Amino acid sequence: KTHRIINSGYHPKSFFKDMWDTIKHGGIWRGEVKNRAKDGTEYWMKTTIVPFFDDHRKPRQFISIRSDITDRVKAEQELAERTEQLARMRDEAVNASNVKSQFLANMSHELRTPLNAIIGYSEMLREEAEEMGDMVFVEDLKKISTAGSHLLALINDILDISKIEAGRME
Repeated sequence: KTHRIINSGYHPKSFFKDMWDTIKHGGIWRGEVKNRAKDGTEYWMKTTIVPFFDDHRKPRQFISIRSDITDRVKAEQELAERTEQLARMRDEAVNASNVKSQFLANMSHELRTPLNAIIGYSEMLREEAEEMGDMVFVEDLKKISTAGSHLLALINDILDISKIEAGRME
């Protein structure tokens, strides 16, 4: 019977034309073919087709040596899908990291601006309190200024980390 009954429709007609041209011209054909079983399931075969010649060096028959490679092809396809999935996940992680770094840079800027105002204003009030001799306020304003400066240093460290992650600083 013709091999067309097992044709899966996966390969283009040119695939089979090349195969038959190779065999008809006396060449050995090697390749991987996707076929379809009677029940409709598809399977892959690694195939070698060797022609036998008549007295005039024309192919009169051939022998086909085949090995089922369905499991290998499925594993390769699964690996390719997993690799693609991992690449997408890596891209998403890189994007999330960039968004996080941008967020940190923006937030640190938004926090530093009013914090600098608090520090500056508390230092101005402390100087006035010192001039007026009100030492209770001087100590409280010194605590506000010190705490603000400490918080500003932490925010600057966060900004530096985000710059390093974004590749804008070493």
